[in-house]
Amino acid sequence: MYTLRSKLLVAFLAQIFCFSISAQEHPRIVIALVVDQMTPQYIDRFWNDFGEGGFKKLINEGVYFPNTFYNQVPTYTAPGHASIFTGSSPSAHGIIGNNWYDRKTGKSVYCVEDTERSTIGSSNDNGKRSPKYLLSAGIGDMMKLASGGKAYVSAISIKDRSAILPAGQSGDLAVWWDDETGKWITSDHYSKEVPTWINEYQLKNNVYDYMRVWEPMHDQDAYSTLSGHDNFERGIFSSGASFPYDMGALAQEHGVKVLKYSPYGNSFTFTMGREMIRGSLLGKDFTPDLGIISFSSTDYIGHLFGPYSQEVKDTYLRFDKDLEEFIMFLESQFGGDFLLFLTSDHGVMPNAEYMKSMGIRASYFDIDDHHTKLGQFLTALTGIDGLVLAMDDGQVYLDEVKISASKFSLKEVEKATERWLLGHEQIQSAIAAHELNSFDYVNFPKANMQAGFHPLRSGNVSYVLTENTIDKSFEKGSSHGSPYNYDSRVPLIFYGRDIAKGKRIEDHIDIRQIAPTIAECVGVSPPPMATLPSLRHYLKSK
Repeated sequence: MYTLRSKLLVAFLAQIFCFSISAQEHPRIVIALVVDQMTPQYIDRFWNDFGEGGFKKLINEGVYFPNTFYNQVPTYTAPGHASIFTGSSPSAHGIIGNNWYDRKTGKSVYCVEDTERSTIGSSNDNGKRSPKYLLSAGIGDMMKLASGGKAYVSAISIKDRSAILPAGQSGDLAVWWDDETGKWITSDHYSKEVPTWINEYQLKNNVYDYMRVWEPMHDQDAYSTLSGHDNFERGIFSSGASFPYDMGALAQEHGVKVLKYSPYGNSFTFTMGREMIRGSLLGKDFTPDLGIISFSSTDYIGHLFGPYSQEVKDTYLRFDKDLEEFIMFLESQFGGDFLLFLTSDHGVMPNAEYMKSMGIRASYFDIDDHHTKLGQFLTALTGIDGLVLAMDDGQVYLDEVKISASKFSLKEVEKATERWLLGHEQIQSAIAAHELNSFDYVNFPKANMQAGFHPLRSGNVSYVLTENTIDKSFEKGSSHGSPYNYDSRVPLIFYGRDIAKGKRIEDHIDIRQIAPTIAECVGVSPPPMATLPSLRHYLKSK
C-alpha cells in the first residue's frame, strides 16, 4: 500500500512539475559553459572515444554549430569571453586583449585589474579586480534589467577574467581561483565577504584532494596516433613531457598552481560550479537566471603540449566524463527546465615545429627584434629617438607627444610604420589607426583587425602575422591570437528546454549571435551592441 501511494505521489508531483514548466514562458536558468582553447576538431577527432553522456549527448540531443567564428583579432581569452556575452566585438566592448598599453600611465593594463578594489577570500592582491574596463552591457545585465534585479547572475572560473567579463557590469558574483593560496576568491566589487557556500565547501574539502597522478585514462593504444609528439611539448614545470605526471609531487615543489595545468583543474571547476548552483540563488525561483562556468585548464594544457598531444586528448576524454556527470546533476536539479550552451573563447595553432616536420610552412616571430629595428627605422627617418612606446599583441604604440612636437604629422609616421611592417615577410597585413578610423573594411583579415580595434585603447598601427607564424617563445607547446581558422573557429552547442534534438547546422555562425539568441530565449532585449540576428529559428524543433 505504501509503495502504491508513493508511486502515485511521485506521479502527481511529476505532473505538477511538468505543468509548471509548460506554464512558464522561459527556462528557469541558463547555464553557459566556456571551454578555453577548444576547437571543433577535438569533437571530430575524439568522438569515438567519448562516452554517450557528455559531448555526444549534447550534440545528439541538442543543436550543434561546428562552424562558429570570431570576427575579431586578437583571439585571446578576455576579448573572446567579452564578445560571447556582450554580442559585440572589441571595437565596441573595449576588451582588445588580455592586456594593452595605457598611454596615460605608460604601463601595460590588465583587462580586469582595479586597484581601488580589495580581495575577498585571501590577503593578497589577486582580488583587486572588477569589470571597470568592460564598455558594453552583456546578456546578464539585460536579464537583470528586465527583471528589476530579480535575475541572478553568477560566474566561476580558475581565471579571473573568465569569470568577471561574462558576469557583466551588474553581475551578482564572479569567483575565481587564487593559485597562490588554493582558495576561491572574489572582489569587494561583488561582495564584502566570501559567500557561505564557498566557505562551507572549502572547510570540508582540500585542493590537494585533486593533486592526483595524471596518467592516461584509457589504454595507451588509444593514444598511439599521437605518439612521437613529445619533442614538441614543454611539459609541466620539471616533469618532462610524457605520462605520468605526479601532480602531488609537483605541487610540493612548485605550489598549488600546478593544478591548473592538469585535467583535474577542470574537475575542480566542475565541482565548484555545482556548488555555485546548489549554494547560490541560481535557479531558485522562476525568474530566469544566468550561471557561467569557464574552464581554464584546457587552455593551460594546450599551451604546454599543443593540440596534437596525448595530453590534450586525455584532457578532453576526462572533460567529457566530467561533463556527463554535470549534465546529470543539472537534470536532477532542474528536470528539463534549463537551457545550456557550450562554446569556446578561441582555438589554437598547432606547434610550428610539428608542422615543419610534416612539410608545412611555419615560422616564429621575434617581437623584441622587430620592436628594436622599427625604432631604429623611425629614428633614422625622423631624427627622433624612442618613438615606439610598445609593440605587442598586434599593436604598435607611438609616442604622439614627440611626434606632435616634430615637423612630422602623426599620419605620416603611422603610414611609415605601416609600410615598414608590410616590408617583412612574416607580416600579412598592417593598417594605420587613422585608416581604421576612416574606412570600413569587409575583406579578411582587415575586417577582423577593424573589429578588434578600439580608438582609445589600440595602437597607432595594427598588424597581423602570416598564417602558421607564432611568437618565438612557443617553440614548444603552442598558442593562439590570430584571425585564421585554427584560432577563430570554435564549437557552439545548445541543449535543454525547447531545443531541437540532433540538429547539426553547417552554416557560418558569428560568435556575436549567442547573446541575442539567449536574449530571445529568456524574453529580454539583446545587449545594446548586439546587432546580429538571433539563432533561435535554428533551435526550434518545428
